[in-house]
Amino acid sequence: MLSKKIMSALVALPVLLALSTPSQAALQGDACIAGDYGTKAQYRCSVVGNGQYMSISEIYQLGYRVVSAYAYEKTGNTVLIIEKQS
Repeated sequence: MLSKKIMSALVALPVLLALSTPSQAALQGDACIAGDYGTKAQYRCSVVGNGQYMSISEIYQLGYRVVSAYAYEKTGNTVLIIEKQS
């Protein structure tokens, strides 16, 4: 009997947590690409920055943060995935 109550509580917990936390749908993000990688790389994003090349520092100054980065050795390109900081 007690194990059924515990199981019911464990099943209900994720639902209750989801209702109490803000929706993630409000997040904004973008993908940015550079022709090289390293500290001096300049990234151009799909939407953020109006097509201008920016450093990672400038991306952060616009209120975004890097959540993922991929460097392709064969092409020398780097891709950043960024999202708006809350």
